[in-house]
Amino acid sequence: MESDIGAKLRVIDAPHIKAGGHYSSAVVAGGFVFVSGQTPRDANRNVLGDTIEEQTAAALDNVGKVLVAAGATLGDIVKTTIYITDMGLFQRCNTVYAKYFPNHKPARTTLECGLQGVLIEIDVVAYVGA
Repeated sequence: MESDIGAKLRVIDAPHIKAGGHYSSAVVAGGFVFVSGQTPRDANRNVLGDTIEEQTAAALDNVGKVLVAAGATLGDIVKTTIYITDMGLFQRCNTVYAKYFPNHKPARTTLECGLQGVLIEIDVVAYVGA
């Protein structure tokens, strides 16, 4: 797909991931995959899990599904941004997060913010080459 600004982009709408607004699951541009924030929701937008551990795993599983649709894996992630409703939950979130990245540590930013109906949202940038 070619955007209005002339850059070559490939829009990814991952199967079984339903966007909650006017955006794509991911966009591939210049060898990078930019994944929109993924929450712990299933294809029907139901929240998966009650605890930060369950919701972190579900959000990362959704990130993985979008990456696969874009031809990438969690191992290709170079940057993550985690949005969490309470930094008091961070250590518990981090324990689950570390299990998803046993072989590398992507650059990361974590922010406390308000979210609608979930405890966490995660967006990533992955490198897939030119």
